[in-house]
Amino acid sequence: NVRGSKAMWAFIIIVIGTIGPILYFALGREK
Repeated sequence: NVRGSKAMWAFIIIVIGTIGPILYFALGREK
């Protein structure tokens, strides 16, 4: 299922793009 695969990848990219910076700043503040 190509459509499902693309949707999954789009979801993963959005999640990483949203949570990534938050985790980065959170970990950066701890150190």
